Amino acid sequence: MQTFPTMYRGFFDCSVRTYRQEGLPGLYQGTTPALLANVAENAVLFACYGFCQQLVRQLFGLSSVLELSDLQSALAGSFSSVFSSMVLCPAELVKCRMQASHEMKVTGRTALAHHRYVTALGIRPGFGELHTSHTALVEAL
Repeated sequence: MQTFPTMYRGFFDCSVRTYRQEGLPGLYQGTTPALLANVAENAVLFACYGFCQQLVRQLFGLSSVLELSDLQSALAGSFSSVFSSMVLCPAELVKCRMQASHEMKVTGRTALAHHRYVTALGIRPGFGELHTSHTALVEAL
């Protein structure tokens, strides 16, 4: 629904059509990768949080992590989210590509049409895979 907003009239229409085309497993397709990405994100987040607490403690010249204020703890959490996003972003890229590829197959669009659209806009590859996935999403809209 996000990639091709005009393909479905709403959540119920999307669910019914998916059920008719792919059955009950189609409604849960992609749950396992999403759960694994969530587990990996949280594992890295919590693993890096202690390190980031120590970093913030040193930045503010405190002798113990227990002395961190709420704002300083939030800063440590923000720092640790940088590391978790490094784990999550590649998984999100794969997920977005899989969703776009499935919807393109259903609607009859091809990668060649995507290439023509990008060329018509005069967009040149500059960021490798990031550029490709971004333009695929732009083309889908």
